[in-house]
Amino acid sequence: MLKYGLASMLYKAVSWKQKLPCRAVIKSFNKKFPKAKYTSWQRMAGTVWEAAFLWQDKEHTALFDESGLWLETHTYMPLGNVPIAVRESFRNENTPEALVKVFQLKTPQGTYYEFQIYKGQDPLKMGYDAQGKRIENSIL
Repeated sequence: MLKYGLASMLYKAVSWKQKLPCRAVIKSFNKKFPKAKYTSWQRMAGTVWEAAFLWQDKEHTALFDESGLWLETHTYMPLGNVPIAVRESFRNENTPEALVKVFQLKTPQGTYYEFQIYKGQDPLKMGYDAQGKRIENSIL
């Protein structure tokens, strides 16, 4: 009995340290991002997996839970590709010099835009919906 308990604990420890997610995650990823290239995986906090990859000539990261449920996708984008309403909202609140990066964030709830900026010495994330309405402001 003790032998099976130890074997079970060892299996769980090895599984936790694995470098690739389970089949459900891989299958869900391949369905959502067919023909993705150069995919690398990293286990995030808890049971979330992050894939970094090239798809449709753009760099992306996507999060999946262990059941294979897609949680979100981040895509880097130049400021010029951000919708005008979002860009104008950002410019009304910030100087272009403050901008570090812009990401398009897709979730099951919708599409958002995340601006990483510096206000003084503090790094901040500012989020907007597709209509330019502010939805987030938090310190990184």
